[in-house]
Amino acid sequence: MTRTFLIKLGYLLLEVLTFAIIVFPIVIAFAGIFEVFGMRMPADSGVNNPQNPYQATLVDYIPQIIAFLTAFFVMRKWIFKRSFTEMGLTWKNLLPDLTKGFGLSVILVVAGFGVLFVLQKLDYTGTLFNFEQFSGLLVLFLFQSWSEEIMSRGFLLATIAHYFGDVAGLLVSAFLFSLLHFFNPDFAWIGGTNIFLAGIALGLLYLKYRNLWVCTGFHWGWNFVQAGFFDFNVSGFDVFSFIRFKPLAPAWLSGGTFGFEGSILAVLFLLAFSVYYWRQVDFSTKKLPES
Repeated sequence: MTRTFLIKLGYLLLEVLTFAIIVFPIVIAFAGIFEVFGMRMPADSGVNNPQNPYQATLVDYIPQIIAFLTAFFVMRKWIFKRSFTEMGLTWKNLLPDLTKGFGLSVILVVAGFGVLFVLQKLDYTGTLFNFEQFSGLLVLFLFQSWSEEIMSRGFLLATIAHYFGDVAGLLVSAFLFSLLHFFNPDFAWIGGTNIFLAGIALGLLYLKYRNLWVCTGFHWGWNFVQAGFFDFNVSGFDVFSFIRFKPLAPAWLSGGTFGFEGSILAVLFLLAFSVYYWRQVDFSTKKLPES
């Protein structure tokens, strides 16, 4: 290892440690406030037990977002002098880019569902519409996705790329993103591969558009359409769904209890998507969008 590499690694670890030191007290403070009102973090609802998705959004994801944005502000203004736009936090083209990302994910999920349906690997069991659950999950997955994109792409990818380049930021952040799901129910090699590829796809969208909104929209649509509409589990977690389907054997094709991300089809779709967007990204540019 060269001296320059070690210096860069040291600065990178210092940024990660500083971010954690700022974030943790804020999250703990919110936990104490919610405890006074009889609500605990993480909430017994949302992705892993969707009794009240609105409460889960309030208790679990909004505090995370506030903590992450506060850490960004403190580090940007007083410590490392990094801009919000460098981390992808710009309000320019918010709605168009969010919609674009959502639409891209819908195309992939609907295509995967269509193939499995034609192959008769999904057993239709009925419909059940509950407006509170359906709308609540739409909101929950938006804030969950934004929270994870702030951390995984806005902070980790951008910070690693600042010191070691975009490719290193892309690959390492995708690997860390997949590790975050390692203890999910029914996690296996296909699911792990898909989550890593999803991290690559989301990172490429971030690098292509140099903001968080397209990748947040993609993440949002990917989770919501799988779970809230087509009854796939989301990375192993079962949530309310409008249309009810039961995955049939073999699990490597239907996804089984891990959801669409447990299917080899998702590997093929995400791999093709990533190859396409890899060719679209100019890894040599550091051009940032206007604030």
